[in-house]
Amino acid sequence: MNEISSYQIYLNNKIPTKDIIRIHQLAVESSYNIYLYRDSAIADAKNLPKLISFFFLSSKKKSIKLIIDGEDAKNCYKEIKQILDNHIEAQLRAEHKVYNNQSIVV
Repeated sequence: MNEISSYQIYLNNKIPTKDIIRIHQLAVESSYNIYLYRDSAIADAKNLPKLISFFFLSSKKKSIKLIIDGEDAKNCYKEIKQILDNHIEAQLRAEHKVYNNQSIVV
């Protein structure tokens, strides 16, 4: 069953480009849809230029929302947390089950 989970992330420091690329690879090679949202900006992790720009412009003072859509979203979150473990403080914000007759527009 598909799940959508969102996480509030606070950056401790800038994310190295190699870690941004690892997040991009996870999004491209998996069935997850991974989005990052801050203020009015949203980045699809499958779009590498936007993802790099998003992290480049992110401030330590503002939080980022990480949104994961797919089966076993918690597992994807664990993988992303391992990639960014030294750069973020994160906490589970909300978790929702999505059924086949529902849709969410991003």
